[in-house]
Amino acid sequence: MVAKESARALRAALDVIEDVGGLSLLATNCGPDHPPNSRVVKAHLLDSKLDTVYIATNRYTDKVEELAKNPLASVSFYTNGASAGDYVVLRGKVTRTIDFGTEKEVITKVWRDEDMLPFFQGGPQDDRFCLLEFKPHEVSLISAKHNVAAKDNGWRPAKLERVMEEGAGCSWRLREDDISSDRLRRLRGAYDADGRPLPE
Repeated sequence: MVAKESARALRAALDVIEDVGGLSLLATNCGPDHPPNSRVVKAHLLDSKLDTVYIATNRYTDKVEELAKNPLASVSFYTNGASAGDYVVLRGKVTRTIDFGTEKEVITKVWRDEDMLPFFQGGPQDDRFCLLEFKPHEVSLISAKHNVAAKDNGWRPAKLERVMEEGAGCSWRLREDDISSDRLRRLRGAYDADGRPLPE
């Protein structure tokens, strides 16, 4: 049952990312005296395991400098339109920066002339162009489309945690939220998860 629910939650997360075309918000840590820095980026997935997310950028941007100091980051996706309100937040780490010289095959799979050529006139070999390799370790999501943590007054996103299996690579498992019943009552007010008043 857990494996089936985990697979459904993963499918829901992938659908949200696909629905928004990878358009997302990357948040990085700027240090103890500065607030986090967020910017709009396009995330690229090369498989349906959510093992690795690639983000194209200029190697001389603030984000690359910030991630070199602290590789922990989050990437957030939010739908609008038919499934408005569905969202995914990936928390993890940028493990490396790759370019045409180090990972030609990955660069070739991600590169799209129509999206990237206006910014990198030298094409995928442009020395400014690189990919951030982001490895999520936790996924938080709500999906009405897949009925995953979608109660109107639920206030509890589903959470997937990364599990490394020998020989199988990355998989995801639903994790029980450790929220206290007292805190949940404060979050929901005098209403149940469906928004109905609680009995007195």
